[in-house]
Amino acid sequence: MSTARSLALLATVGVAALALSGCSAIGTVSSAASKVESCASIATTMSAASSDIAGSVTSMTTDPATALEKLKTVSADFHTAVGKLKNVDVKKAAETADASLTALVDKVEAVSANPASADTTALQDAATAVSDDFVAIGKVCTP
Repeated sequence: MSTARSLALLATVGVAALALSGCSAIGTVSSAASKVESCASIATTMSAASSDIAGSVTSMTTDPATALEKLKTVSADFHTAVGKLKNVDVKKAAETADASLTALVDKVEAVSANPASADTTALQDAATAVSDDFVAIGKVCTP
C-alpha cells in the first residue's frame, strides 16, 4: 500500500474512532426506561469499540489486515448491539449508524484488497457518514 493511501486510510479510521469515542461520553438520558437502557447499551458498546478502533489505527500502516479485522469486529459487535435495542428512536439512529459503519468497513476492505484502486474521497466520505451518524445517536440520547 502506498504511503499516501496508507495515510488516507489511517485518517479515515481515525475519524471513525473519534466518532465512536464521542458516543462513549453519552451522559444523562431522558426518564423513559427503554431509552435509558438503549442509550446505556450503545454507550457501553461504543466505549469498547473506541478502544478497539484506536488500536487498529496504530497498526493500519504496519498491519492493515489486522486493522481491518478489528474494524470488522467492531462493526459486527455494533450490529449485534443495535439488534438488542428496545427504544424506537435510539434504534433508528443506531441502525443508520450501523449501515454507515458497514459501508466504511466495505470501503476499507476494498482498499485493502486492491490499494491501486483506492478511492480516498469515498473512504473519507464513508468515515464522515459514520461520524455524523454516531453524533446523531448522541443527540437522541441527550435530554
